[in-house]
Amino acid sequence: AQVSKMAIRVSMRKGSMVIWNQLLPHGTAPNNSANFRCVQLLRMYPKSMIAAEPQRMKARANALMQFIKKHPSNADFKPTAQQRKILGLE
Repeated sequence: AQVSKMAIRVSMRKGSMVIWNQLLPHGTAPNNSANFRCVQLLRMYPKSMIAAEPQRMKARANALMQFIKKHPSNADFKPTAQQRKILGLE
């Protein structure tokens, strides 16, 4: 069967997000409407995968904080305990 015939349309409300495992075949079709469509790619890993390499985890946390503080409005950014946990900064 032709792959495009097996595709399933995922309709969503404005502001919604769909998340899937990268192993799932996926793609997009042309946006033929007058409505704007935005895509944000995120990559997530289990903490255990990064925690197994403490130097890598520390380098990632430092790089993330440098990136955040690069924007002028974030110069004095002090992450809360929850933000530190979510961003892997602890």
